[in-house]
Amino acid sequence: MNLKQSLFSASLFLFLCLGMSQTVHAAPAPAFTRQGGVTIADVAERTIDSVVNISATRVVKQKQFGMSLFDFFGNGQRQPRPQERKAQSLGSGVVVSKDGIIVTNNHVVENADGIQVVFNDGSEINAKVVGTDPLSDLAVLKLEKKIKGLKAISYGSSESLRLGEVVVAIGNPFGVGQTVTMGIVSAKGRTLQSPNKYEDFIQTDAAINPGNSGGALVNMNGELVGINTAILSRSGGSQGIGFAIPTTMVEPIVSNLLQDGKVKRGYLGVGIQDLTKELAEGLGLKNKKGALVSDVVKGGAGDKSGLRQGDLVTSLNSKRIQSSSSFRNQIAALGPKKIARMSVIRNGKSRIVTAKLDQRPADVVASNTIIPKDPKGTSGKGLFKGIQVAALTPQIKKQKKMPNDLKGVVVTGFAPNASLGRINLRLGDVIVEINRHTIKNVKDFKRFGNASKKSIAVLVWRNGMTIYQSISR
Repeated sequence: MNLKQSLFSASLFLFLCLGMSQTVHAAPAPAFTRQGGVTIADVAERTIDSVVNISATRVVKQKQFGMSLFDFFGNGQRQPRPQERKAQSLGSGVVVSKDGIIVTNNHVVENADGIQVVFNDGSEINAKVVGTDPLSDLAVLKLEKKIKGLKAISYGSSESLRLGEVVVAIGNPFGVGQTVTMGIVSAKGRTLQSPNKYEDFIQTDAAINPGNSGGALVNMNGELVGINTAILSRSGGSQGIGFAIPTTMVEPIVSNLLQDGKVKRGYLGVGIQDLTKELAEGLGLKNKKGALVSDVVKGGAGDKSGLRQGDLVTSLNSKRIQSSSSFRNQIAALGPKKIARMSVIRNGKSRIVTAKLDQRPADVVASNTIIPKDPKGTSGKGLFKGIQVAALTPQIKKQKKMPNDLKGVVVTGFAPNASLGRINLRLGDVIVEINRHTIKNVKDFKRFGNASKKSIAVLVWRNGMTIYQSISR
């Protein structure tokens, strides 16, 4: 194995828990007794029949070379012919209603042509998809046949979980059958920085392996507190870093899917990001916690409420905002037409802003904007050393479908000595502001970009949105 292969094998990757074959090694499980005499065995007995195995099949088309009729005479060529094969994925699910409603992960049943549910006693029943929500990786199924005495697990409060609290993971790892593992709550409010996803994971060291996706994370009262969804691993197996979707997110999404077949989320119409130390210094903000407004959609709920670029949202409906992801999740959970009352810091002063939320529109995936290097461009100095910019001409705006009223300078190239280690600029980015100073042309860029400061806050237009970046010494 060469060095490159060794580094690759040791790299950290996100492994979505789908079924596969694997050698299983037995390991002793530690005993645990909760105050009041409840043991892991008690919790397992109470909940294991509510966790099922899900087998999803889908037809996969692939090209396969075959012989044409002319091959028998030596005149034909081998032509690719579409072949179909059935692919199968294994996962887990949780019965949340005696009516046969099952919650699982979207990636377990995505594009499935057939879904079979296997219970702990070995009985098998087909199920159909009621609704899916790829943005949270949740799906709701319904059994096609009623089962007498079906055991459903009750929801518990994931919000009341404490760090270090014992939890139990139940699922079907590697397709070997129902399995119970125990661990603790390692962290809350985790995100994996997945684009366009709603994430607020419970992190646990309870063993979660491929096939556990969609399984239950339960507390010592035998209540569902999360849906196991992913692991962080070097090997593809459990290494003590597993993630579960909390019931505070699961319950309203399941309710929406059952009622409407889709999820209706609240939408403020603003771009937000976390406030780093460098950005806070460049923008002159003393607070380090909250969601920084980087963009405001014209005519949206945020715009109508009076939110502005550079505002720092510190609380929503009297609840403190710790990060941009938590703010985004809370806005979504409120739903359309609900009122969002926000505490905002603007120019060092606190104010209250109230917005009536819109409904989140369908996702639009923007493509990267690439601008060819301009030989007439200007290279920056100081913290912008090696970063080449040029005037934002009407031709560039038309070519790249930029707004006509957009002002700034466009990034056209980078010298080998560019300050790329300190800023995440890309070709085609438009620099709109530097430390709250509007950049209308290259002259403004030189004037404010060369200012001698430890940190510079840069407002950048990229793919239809504006976002703050920072450069520091």
